[in-house]
Amino acid sequence: MRRAFELAFSTTYAFAGVQPHFLEVDHVDFFKPVDVGNFLRFKSCVLYTELENPAEPLINVEVVAHVTRPEFRRSEDKAGECIL
Repeated sequence: MRRAFELAFSTTYAFAGVQPHFLEVDHVDFFKPVDVGNFLRFKSCVLYTELENPAEPLINVEVVAHVTRPEFRRSEDKAGECIL
């Protein structure tokens, strides 16, 4: 979860151009178990922005983790999504 949080931080920083301050972690869903030793691949995207106060924009970022199985050359959603 720390890496998902760090990716959300980096995505928000790159998008807004200012260092973000998190208000909350909305929810973390685990659809399937993630085994110890699994390779995880994270993807993030900005879902929503609000610019009522230009000095402090509100940005909703989604981070999705995929378990990668190199021996089978495939990946699948396991950790679901983490909305930060």
